[in-house]
Amino acid sequence: MRTRVKVTDLNLRQWDYLTTNVPVDGREFLPGLPRVCAVFELAPEISELHIEMDAAELAGLLVVLEGIRNEPDPALVAQAALTPDALPD
Repeated sequence: MRTRVKVTDLNLRQWDYLTTNVPVDGREFLPGLPRVCAVFELAPEISELHIEMDAAELAGLLVVLEGIRNEPDPALVAQAALTPDALPD
């Protein structure tokens, strides 16, 4: 069994994680495992990233991507640390 899934509305940190940590090629699949052609899209005007993986790997990757989405942006944290409100009294 094989299906196609399109993942959209990624932020730049999620996209960076995908492009640096998730291999695109070289996977070997056990016979009978459901496979997914996952298509990741940062924005419609940017090219898509296609990765074929098994369904369990996709599920785990989606959990990781959601965790990245919920992390505070390091640039905003650093900026907030420099505001006068963040200084001790």
